Amino acid sequence: MDNKNLETKDSTELKDIYLTWPNLITVSRIIAVILAIEAGNKGQWLLASYYIIYAAGTDWLDGWLARKLDCKSKFGAALDPIADKFFMAILLSINLYTGLIIIGLELCGMYFSNNVRKKFAGRHFIAHGSKAITFSQMTLAIILVLNRIDIFAFAQTIEREILGGLIILSLCRLFIYSSIWRNKKGQKI
Repeated sequence: MDNKNLETKDSTELKDIYLTWPNLITVSRIIAVILAIEAGNKGQWLLASYYIIYAAGTDWLDGWLARKLDCKSKFGAALDPIADKFFMAILLSINLYTGLIIIGLELCGMYFSNNVRKKFAGRHFIAHGSKAITFSQMTLAIILVLNRIDIFAFAQTIEREILGGLIILSLCRLFIYSSIWRNKKGQKI
């Protein structure tokens, strides 16, 4: 094998591989969400909280491992946002009102984000905003579940604050995306 070709290889390139540790972690996150919803439906909130904390904790792990092991794949890049959307199902199953607000904001964000992401591919300000919103959604889900367990009475007091912050973050993202989307001249922001 030619060392020169190895040195010039672009490590950011997505590969056509499926069976990697990061992809297995992402699939396990989807399974954990399904199990959390099932446990919640049975009133087993402590068990549901374990699944949710696992799913939230492994959200960063799959991407970090993919970068660390240089095994970023097209399948993993498509699967990770699907796993994030599964996570929103927890919000819907625990609290219908909160879940509908979050899903509505996400749908609006998705409407604008496709063109924006294509236009500014690789720019960190887009990715960081989305990561902050995903983190807030996961934190809210954990708080909602802890709110169902008697020993975590504090969760009830911060549930509305986290939801409010999440709404503000989502609205800021919508404003940024819609502003960029409407900017047809391609001017720098």
